Amino acid sequence: MFSCGFLFISLACDNNLFGLLNARPLQILGEISYSIYLLHGIVLYFFINLINYFEVKNIYLLIALIPFYFYCVYTLSTITFIQIEKRFHK
Repeated sequence: MFSCGFLFISLACDNNLFGLLNARPLQILGEISYSIYLLHGIVLYFFINLINYFEVKNIYLLIALIPFYFYCVYTLSTITFIQIEKRFHK
């Protein structure tokens, strides 16, 4: 609990964690975070249905699909951010 409180206080006091929070990739993730929030469940639903449809039982294959899941969520979130969210920010 102490570590969570320490992290919260340090971030609230404009600490950027040694420049990590100013990194461009993390800023992009911050910009598309709402799209990620909205789409990750939908993508996960389709992934689970595909896994069940093909009856995938191999744990190593399931683990290998995780990066592909993240890639799909990131790609779809970026597209929806650019095509939908960015238009309404103007």
